[in-house]
Amino acid sequence: PPMGNNMNLIRILVADEQPISRSALRRLLEAEREFQVIGEASDAATTARLARQFKPDVLLLDLALTRRKELQTPGGLAGYLSPTRIVIMVTAIEKAQIIEAFRLRAHGIVLKTSVPRAWATSIRSVIACNYCIEGQSVAVLAEAFHDFLSQENGAIPPKDYGLTGREMDILAQIVTGRSNREAGQEFSIGERTVKHHLTNIFNKIGVSNRVELALFAVNNRLLQAPTFVSEGMAVQKEA
Repeated sequence: PPMGNNMNLIRILVADEQPISRSALRRLLEAEREFQVIGEASDAATTARLARQFKPDVLLLDLALTRRKELQTPGGLAGYLSPTRIVIMVTAIEKAQIIEAFRLRAHGIVLKTSVPRAWATSIRSVIACNYCIEGQSVAVLAEAFHDFLSQENGAIPPKDYGLTGREMDILAQIVTGRSNREAGQEFSIGERTVKHHLTNIFNKIGVSNRVELALFAVNNRLLQAPTFVSEGMAVQKEA
C-alpha cells in the first residue's frame, strides 16, 4: 500500500529545473485519481528539504539534479530518503543514465517524453515494490549492470537472500545477459534445469523478469563484479 498517508493516495514529489516540465507533469499525474502531487522542487537543495519534510511515496527526480552536491550521498539517495521510492527522469535511456540510476539506488527510470500510461505504470510498479525501466526492453541494461559492478570493485560482500550456491551462479549469468541455454552450457546442465532455478530465484526475490532481477540485484547488492562481459539482455516475462 502507499506509504505515509491515510487516503489511499500515492503522494508524489516532482523535482525538475524547468517550470514548464513540472507544470506539464503535474497535470499529467493528477489526471490519475490515485496520484497526488504534494510538492514541486526546482533545485537539489529544495528537493532534499521537501523529501525529508513530506516523505513522499515517490520522488520523480530529473537526472540533472542528482549531480548537485545536496543530493550526493554515500550509498545512494534511497537510504537517505527512505521510505521514498525514487524514479529518475531522463531524456534518453542509455548506459550512462542507467549506471547513474544504479548508483542512486533508484527503483525506476522513465523517459521525460513518455506517454501518460508509461508514467502511471512506472509509478504503480515502484509502489508495488518492483523495479522498472520504461518499456523493459533496454538493450544496454546488461552492459550497464556489468560496468556498474566493475566500478564498485566488489567492496561490499554480496547478500544471498536465501539463494543456494547454484541459484547465485545462475543469477550472475542471467542478470549479465546470458540466455537460459548459455547459462546451462556454462554449468553443464539442461535449459529446463536453468529455467527451474530461475523460477525459484524469481519467487524468492519477488520479481517477474530479468530487468527487475538486475535492478534488485544492484539495489540489494546480491552480486560482486562479474569477470565476464555480457553481450546484451533479452527481457522475458517468464523464466
